[in-house]
Amino acid sequence: MELPIVNLGIGGDNTFGLVTRVSHYDALDKAGCIMVNIGVNDVPFRPIPDMWHNYGVLLDTLPANVPVIVNAVLPVDREGFQPRIDTFNEGLAELAAQYSHVFFADATSELVDEAGRLKSEFHTGDRLHLSEDGYAVWGNFLLRQFAAHCVVGRGLAE
Repeated sequence: MELPIVNLGIGGDNTFGLVTRVSHYDALDKAGCIMVNIGVNDVPFRPIPDMWHNYGVLLDTLPANVPVIVNAVLPVDREGFQPRIDTFNEGLAELAAQYSHVFFADATSELVDEAGRLKSEFHTGDRLHLSEDGYAVWGNFLLRQFAAHCVVGRGLAE
């Protein structure tokens, strides 16, 4: 499946940064689907309720006539981070369920080892960023999400 994709992400960004600029993205109204993947940079610094609040503001700002896939914060292999990520993702799934056009997508089970941490073959050695193999797994997961939730003919190739 070939998809025309526009990445509006900014490396190192966080939920607050995205909320402050998302209303300036005029193309969102014409999108066939919106994928949101943000939050890992908030995990070490921002209280989880603030992260949920920012996501709520974000979801209220996005067009209600376009399917939105909210991606869970991906797992990491760093001491002390995964429990916060898991807690955040649980609340994020509950928040997403409050919107009829929003779908929560969690690839965690495809990327973690038996201890629930990002498999070593799926990160670059820093225990955070996905390796080529990790991106392959995540990319296939995302294709399935797009196929299940996005509107063909509204910006997406058939």
